[in-house]
Amino acid sequence: MVSTFFYYGVFVLCAAAGEKGLVPPPLAAWAANIFFAVAAGGWMLRGRSFHLG
Repeated sequence: MVSTFFYYGVFVLCAAAGEKGLVPPPLAAWAANIFFAVAAGGWMLRGRSFHLG
């Protein structure tokens, strides 16, 4: 659940940056997805697992 709110926060920040012209709009739209894909890839390459209990 925490990751969902974190994703939403990153997405909103990126969307705002795209609307203000700080980054190109297509990059702003995909930035949260790219960030989380890179983070997940790094997590998998390090061999980490997530256990609930």
